[in-house]
Amino acid sequence: MAKGVLSLLLIATCGLSVALKADIRADSNRDGTVDIHGRSDLSHKLSNSNDAGAIFLANVGDTDRRCSKLALSGPAPSNEELEACNDASDDIQRAPQYLASLRTVPIPGLSPNASGTIAIQDQNSRPKVRIFRLEGSRWIITGNEHVFSQQDLAAGLQLGIDARDTRRHGVWDGRTAITFTVHDGRSASKDTVYLRVAPVLTHHHSQAAREVLTTAGNYSETANFFQGWFVDRLRNALDKTRGRYPLTRFNGSDDIWAQDFVEPGYTSMPGPNGPITLHVMIRSAQDERVAGRQVFEYLRKSGVGAVQHLGGERNDINAMGNLETIPPYEFRGKRYPAGRIIMGAHNTTTPFIMDYLRAQQVQDPLLLDTDCLAIGHVDEIVQFLPVNSARGWVMLVADPVSGVEMLQNAVRHGHGDARAFSRRNDTIGNPTDLFGIPGGLHGVPDESISEVLGWEGILKVNTVIAECMERNIRLLKAETGITDAEIIRVPVMFRTGLAFAPGMGIGPDRNASTTLGVSLYPNPINGLVLNHGDILAPTPWGPVINGVDILATAVQTIYRKLGFQKITIDGIEGVGKSSLITALLKQAVDTSSGGVPTEILPSTVMNITELQRGTDGDQTKISFWEYSYIHERIGPLIYHKANILLYCFSLDFMGDVESHLEIIGWKLDGLCSPDFPSEVSMPIFMVGCKSDSQDSDTIASRARAKWYAESIDLDGYFECSVVTGEGVPELLDAVLK
Repeated sequence: MAKGVLSLLLIATCGLSVALKADIRADSNRDGTVDIHGRSDLSHKLSNSNDAGAIFLANVGDTDRRCSKLALSGPAPSNEELEACNDASDDIQRAPQYLASLRTVPIPGLSPNASGTIAIQDQNSRPKVRIFRLEGSRWIITGNEHVFSQQDLAAGLQLGIDARDTRRHGVWDGRTAITFTVHDGRSASKDTVYLRVAPVLTHHHSQAAREVLTTAGNYSETANFFQGWFVDRLRNALDKTRGRYPLTRFNGSDDIWAQDFVEPGYTSMPGPNGPITLHVMIRSAQDERVAGRQVFEYLRKSGVGAVQHLGGERNDINAMGNLETIPPYEFRGKRYPAGRIIMGAHNTTTPFIMDYLRAQQVQDPLLLDTDCLAIGHVDEIVQFLPVNSARGWVMLVADPVSGVEMLQNAVRHGHGDARAFSRRNDTIGNPTDLFGIPGGLHGVPDESISEVLGWEGILKVNTVIAECMERNIRLLKAETGITDAEIIRVPVMFRTGLAFAPGMGIGPDRNASTTLGVSLYPNPINGLVLNHGDILAPTPWGPVINGVDILATAVQTIYRKLGFQKITIDGIEGVGKSSLITALLKQAVDTSSGGVPTEILPSTVMNITELQRGTDGDQTKISFWEYSYIHERIGPLIYHKANILLYCFSLDFMGDVESHLEIIGWKLDGLCSPDFPSEVSMPIFMVGCKSDSQDSDTIASRARAKWYAESIDLDGYFECSVVTGEGVPELLDAVLK
């Protein structure tokens, strides 16, 4: 009898052991949700590599600019103190939208005395990671010592995790392990899930531009006089592009080189409705560069954080102009889905921030040779642009050979006496000399082409830089697989002997060098890449021959050949969208020096038509994508990466003015809805079709339609007729602008 009782007790104990099972889960399959009902998040539960396992964010934003205001309100904090304050620097959760979810599977049948804990045992990661529990609507910090009750465990824990800092070389690789322990009487169960903090990544030009950063120019005695001119012209140029970009002006320093003291970056993780992204501004690794402090003082805010890697010198090799990012690619078994960083090295000297960038372990920085340049930045010699091709991008490189040949050809054709620089000499007599460089650029040189080609060392330095460029091109081809056909050479020229002011980061071994090059003309490679195919490049001010700036024309021709215009046509059904496309195609062909339309998909499937248009070196490819309700399922594809949207309605209002205008408003409002399947960030033109309609009842209503387009701040309003051709040329010109 006793033996039977013992057997029953053993069976009961085993049954209790099986029932008590701790199970904690994260978004280990990176689909944006934590699955506590199925098994989708189990296979990578103990993974924490770059490609597998759950990730979480360093919550280093600055909600309501709390830290930024503090930094500006009293004595200037140290560099270390600037970065130490952020949304995650204490135990208060200010930005729960950046928490990664942790869940435990509910455990039924526990005794009232059951308890549980959530702990990080690793002593290195514990102070760098915050775990919160959700109580009602509040997120409460939760340490290793907190004890959860039987009721908590039975309901399943809802937790959130974030980090106080990013990955750091020699400090923390971002890995952590969360252990969930449950006790019930003499029984206990443990489970662990691995996570890793997401890397900080730099942007590439295939991503959309959202904002433009520059430094303020206030025309004061202490400011750089020419920066005021530059900012005014930059704002005017941005207003003429096909996008809308807030222009942020730094005004906390007299350092005008915004691109050199900050590099925009980001960190992201999957979310239930798409990626959750925190913008992260990366300060240049130049501790003594005071302008870099503005990254923390002015750029940080809700949704925007900032980081720095202290210890670097003021040398220009550490400036962020020495960083560019190759767009995503895959080659020889290596994948770079977020793109790959390139930086320039000066002989054996490498940028100080390399350790920080390598610690992110995703964009594997590649070093180019920029030791032939006095400043030595990669943004002087290479640029990556998105194009419509299998690779998705091309590489533009500085080509001193073609730059020198252009001037030599001008001399051979009898233009050696023409001014080498076409800009008027407007830089003398202002409050400061150009860039404040003593002994440097005192006015625009007025030498002729022949005289410039005779400058001591100018041909030699361009030959040396050309050889350096060939080495860099070979390296980039070997690392990316890019072909010669995808490498575009841009004519540039370099000079030597330019003296920079003290404190500008140019060491004495490179300043006023007779062997290292700086740009002779404003360098188009170092331009501003925007959305919708727009690029703002500096005017090179080359020689003007027969009324034409030969250098500017050559550069414009190169960029125009890369043109691709995707035009999405949407609007009210039955108003003549297909006929409008036909009229635009005819106008494009009639004004083109070559090319005929080629239908790339049958119109019975979807009306997508494409042609190659050539005018004066412009080889723009135009692609029209017509949206219709029968194509609703592929609507996101039709809108994806469109350069412009033509929204069509009928100027005869289809017999009912009020209903027609109401539908126009309803459909346009829908484009801005978060439920719309694609982001609409391209310019929108409202296009009235059938302008040949002579219905007296509707002619007066056209003014109302135009007023409506202006009232909601659309980018253009046009009236067209495919019967008479009225308005079609003007619409095409605006589309291709």
